[in-house]
Amino acid sequence: MKAKKIVSIIFVVASLVICGVMAYSIYTEAQTQIAEWKATTWFGFTNNVDSFNEGEYVKKETIEAYEVKTDLYNSGVYYDALNEREQLVYKAFQYAFDNNYVYTYVDSSMLQEGDLEPYDIMVLLSLDSASVQQNLSSVEYTSKQTLCTTIYGIDVEKKVNGDIVGAETFSEKRAERVDKAVAELKKVDFKFTETTTEEEKAREIFRYVDNNVEYSSKAFSTNKTQKGEQANDVSGAEDFLYSAVFSGKTNCDGYANMFSLLCQMNGITCVEKVYYSEVEGEAGHTWNCVRIDGKWYNVDCTESLEEEESTEEDVEIREAVQFGCSDELQPFAHEYKEYAPVCKENIMHIDKTFSAAKGSGMASKIASCIRESDESRAIIVIKDYDKDDMSDTMQSVANNLRSDIRYIVDERDKSTICCIYKD
Repeated sequence: MKAKKIVSIIFVVASLVICGVMAYSIYTEAQTQIAEWKATTWFGFTNNVDSFNEGEYVKKETIEAYEVKTDLYNSGVYYDALNEREQLVYKAFQYAFDNNYVYTYVDSSMLQEGDLEPYDIMVLLSLDSASVQQNLSSVEYTSKQTLCTTIYGIDVEKKVNGDIVGAETFSEKRAERVDKAVAELKKVDFKFTETTTEEEKAREIFRYVDNNVEYSSKAFSTNKTQKGEQANDVSGAEDFLYSAVFSGKTNCDGYANMFSLLCQMNGITCVEKVYYSEVEGEAGHTWNCVRIDGKWYNVDCTESLEEEESTEEDVEIREAVQFGCSDELQPFAHEYKEYAPVCKENIMHIDKTFSAAKGSGMASKIASCIRESDESRAIIVIKDYDKDDMSDTMQSVANNLRSDIRYIVDERDKSTICCIYKD
């Protein structure tokens, strides 16, 4: 009996020791995890901007090793132009996009003075990737808050300071629409062969987009009139790519997304460029930059707002001035030009370049150029010449030379370009 009692006591003591060791081990592990959580730099992801505690925290090391799902349609051109810190934040936004998180928390320690702001890095992701809608309709603000988590039943607080950047276009609903648009465009068969050149591919894609999409002013419901103007609004943005593919109506963002996506699908590196207007109430613009035979060229598929209906002739004229021009002849100045490819040359054949001067007989010079051109169209660039003056001059040329001449006039940064269709 006494022996049994001793055995029982030993058993109880041993059990208590084991439980104590286990409890201590759990406590030690919890303290280790608490210390790690407090000391580690995390990215936060959520769909509820008022409570990141309901979201997910991911270590920066995890983001560094993350393999994104959208690489097939991401050129990576802007990513390569960023420094390592900015690239890490860029990948965090890719993670948010892939996992349908609307809001991303970026700790202030992630970036240094002189680095791009998180919102701008998100914009560069959208310019790199055809599947990330370019008009982000984003919200951005600095957050000083207390984050909470539970580790082994212990509620732990952590003071944080950083930026919260949100994009409604990262939501699950919009991701589904992107997937549908991608699947639909995969069905397009351009009949390209091994001998089809990159320029031929890009031109055919340009024509396909131009012939199948028309401009819709409805898409301006959340346009990018000025950078940051909609900084506190993440509601109501139209799905531009989806609209372009399934309704055939979109704005410049949809044109650029669709062209970029088709290019990437067919082995042509393509990115997007963006212009923010400094004029209140005036819309900005998005277009493309494509690499053909190792050289970069601007391409703008968007049709003019003034054209109610595109004819085959209109497409040919627009292609002549909007496909393959240099930065010098591009109408809009890119917002992130230090990160974008430089377009030094023109694919378009320019018949004549004039320098404008009052009383220089511009109409006569243009008429002579038209007569001398062997092509069905003539492209003329006039430096330091106002678009309205060019339109008046072209009307004079048409009245005196040939009344059925069709032409398109575009104002560039320091010049006006005119394409005259003669046949």
